[in-house]
Amino acid sequence: MPIERRRLTKAGFAYPLITQSIRDPLKANNRFQQSAANLPVEFHLTNFSPYHPQTSLRHAANTLLIVLFGLLQTADGIVTYLGLRFASVDEVNPVLNFFAGEFGLGLSITVLKLVCLGVVAFLFFGRHKIKSRWSTTTLACAVTFYCWVVSNNLLLVAGS
Repeated sequence: MPIERRRLTKAGFAYPLITQSIRDPLKANNRFQQSAANLPVEFHLTNFSPYHPQTSLRHAANTLLIVLFGLLQTADGIVTYLGLRFASVDEVNPVLNFFAGEFGLGLSITVLKLVCLGVVAFLFFGRHKIKSRWSTTTLACAVTFYCWVVSNNLLLVAGS
């Protein structure tokens, strides 16, 4: 018997259960819960499967929030460009003002928004690692703030 198999058996877990969990997590979850009834109280887990309803709901919410944040970044770039190019609106972002003076308005907005979308893509591809409610709350606050920014920019551009 391999060392890993002996260690798993000593810990109270059946070796076929662990290998089965790699192949079929949902079936293994049912087997684990059935075999967990014989384990001491400290071995009992509320859910062994990564497909817990709260986890999948939070994952879906994070996915939606990250996609919305990316779309809002894009909308902010478009509305900012239109407002600064064709309307008599002043930019209050000192970073964009500096780069627009150095490299031009269109290039500056494009590069800054591509950097922001790179961060959004990084968040999107790592969204399965987001487990904290605080992270989800932070994403929701960022989306709410950018909804305000884009709607404020739209009102400024439409009003001028």
